[in-house]
Amino acid sequence: LKMWWTETQHGGVPNSISDIKGEGRWGKRQPWRQIPTPSDDKVDTEYVMKLLAKRDRARKIKDFHTADELLELAHKAPEGDLGLRIHDESRTWRIWTE
Repeated sequence: LKMWWTETQHGGVPNSISDIKGEGRWGKRQPWRQIPTPSDDKVDTEYVMKLLAKRDRARKIKDFHTADELLELAHKAPEGDLGLRIHDESRTWRIWTE
């Protein structure tokens, strides 16, 4: 990534890209939230929320192997033939019939 910086009116050349762009998507993330379904009693909500928080931390430090393992654990959290649908962009999850 090349960064051309010619304007010095606002303090000169930044030390790094994060000085300009901040923390990016990881700066102020919305908390995870569960979309209610009739099958909610078949999963430990607190367990899923902890897995998703750990996954966020792993993704932030670019430990994608661990993040994928945590995602797989979250998908298998519900009892029986149920799974989880996890939507990263909207920060939501719900019980899903496989």
